[in-house]
Amino acid sequence: MRARGILVVNVVEVVDVDIGFSIVSDVRAMPDEVSAMQNHEPTCPCCGAEGARMELGAEGARMDQGAARFGRRELVVGSASAAALLASASWLGAGSSRGAKSFAAMNPFAAGSAGVLAAPRIVTRAQWGANEKWRNDVPVFDATVEKLVVHHTVTPNGPRDVAAVIRNMYWYHTSRGYIDLAYNFVIDENGSIYEGRWAQNYASGGVHSTEDVQRRQVRSAHALYFNERTIGIALLGTFNSVSPPPQMLRSLVDLMAWKCSRWRINPVGSSAYTNTQLQRVVMPNIVGHRDVTQTLCPGDATRALLPSLRVRVQDRLAQSQRAYWVLARDGSVRSYGGAVAVPAQAMPAGGVIAGAVPSGRPGIWLLGPSGRVMNVAGAHSHGDLRRYQLHKPVVAIASSPSGHGYFIAGADGGVFCFGDAHFHGSLGGRHLRAAICSLAVLPDGRGYRLLSRDGAVFNFGIARAKPALGPFPHANPAVAMLGTTSGHGYWVVQRDGTLHGVGDARPRAWVHKPKGPVIALHRGGGGRGLIAMCRDGSFVNTVTAGALHSARASSIPYVAVVGSL
Repeated sequence: MRARGILVVNVVEVVDVDIGFSIVSDVRAMPDEVSAMQNHEPTCPCCGAEGARMELGAEGARMDQGAARFGRRELVVGSASAAALLASASWLGAGSSRGAKSFAAMNPFAAGSAGVLAAPRIVTRAQWGANEKWRNDVPVFDATVEKLVVHHTVTPNGPRDVAAVIRNMYWYHTSRGYIDLAYNFVIDENGSIYEGRWAQNYASGGVHSTEDVQRRQVRSAHALYFNERTIGIALLGTFNSVSPPPQMLRSLVDLMAWKCSRWRINPVGSSAYTNTQLQRVVMPNIVGHRDVTQTLCPGDATRALLPSLRVRVQDRLAQSQRAYWVLARDGSVRSYGGAVAVPAQAMPAGGVIAGAVPSGRPGIWLLGPSGRVMNVAGAHSHGDLRRYQLHKPVVAIASSPSGHGYFIAGADGGVFCFGDAHFHGSLGGRHLRAAICSLAVLPDGRGYRLLSRDGAVFNFGIARAKPALGPFPHANPAVAMLGTTSGHGYWVVQRDGTLHGVGDARPRAWVHKPKGPVIALHRGGGGRGLIAMCRDGSFVNTVTAGALHSARASSIPYVAVVGSL
């Protein structure tokens, strides 16, 4: 049967090739039905060169794809022929002709786990008319996300029918062997956010998060060699010389803030990332496509805005409702802000001495001095030390970067690892001048530091030694340590609130003197400041962190605060 269709001109991307900067385009008919494709997908839809390397399946095996199946035209930017072709392009797809405005009445979605921002309103695949029969193969998922990558689609600005544009992109990508639409999300000029790559069939009213039922992020195919553990967000249009409109940028900030809170990503930070070529690079956590691939995407105008967008995302996180728990010695957990209420726990003898939240995941781990770990508010168990004979009580617990494990430190310097937490050494059997009181894990989990009460710091794994602190007097010992987001420094606080910065930990000052003995140190204000908690439940903060209300008065001493401060 003869395929019926309409003429589509898909401008894939401006790329740097031997003949100069050119637009790579495909001109062909879009059939009403698409036959099954091979089980591989290109990894860079914007750059779209016909002989581009491709990734095969979850294992990342690669193969070359020839250009024979697709007609290719290269048009020099700014030429009359390019302008004529763009002017003649049709962005009307088959099916419903509803535009973006018809999606305005959408149900607001509730927030996910405690400490995670509420999801913005999202136009679902069903609402923009995705034909699920076009999808190829089975999607791949990532258990964690490290980077957000911003794109532009290089489609004409101001389309009459946004849904049709997205359907055409969807068809174009799947017809070229992609599993699905290449992006996780698409944002139009009106600020509407569209669900991109399929992850699961969501229940009615559920958040279309592009995550599966196990809360893993579906992997899209938006940036060559940089698809794993990243989220691709595409701005619908072309933004080389024209800036994205304010409402589009507001939605981009909202979307990125949501995902940063979900995956515990510092929007203004940088960290090491290992791509599928096993190249390890240090780059910002929010980047443009151009920062990882040879391309002009996301356009000069968009890329120039990235520094300010990162700050806006950080501000959005700082302004969001805080969600944290204050832990008392008897095991009671008091919830504040948007944190879920935690019922009373049956605690073992000795009560609770520390706590932690799984990175990017719901719940709390409560640690007893005997090494018992209590899992509350949805946290998953990875084991504990109840069956072991300990020489000294344990004093600290910290999550692994993925949230699938934890580290436990003992007062004698012993370190115990559970789940995917990796062991890098300990002080077991070594004579110490003072007991260990705190543990700080590096952001990538490849090392950690132990702090003793006299101010000595012990480094393990790739943690680098820094100038020594102390010795602190017995009456005013060190009580807590907090690492910087780079892993190249840390803060140490003493009982009276005296704060020390080491390495790239910038000097900070409290807005007022602590009201009592300090017991904990936490990052606050969206990561820009510090907050210390006192034994009586009061808080003291640096200027950039913002103030917290004191915990309710209690005759039982408080031991820790966890969550989003």
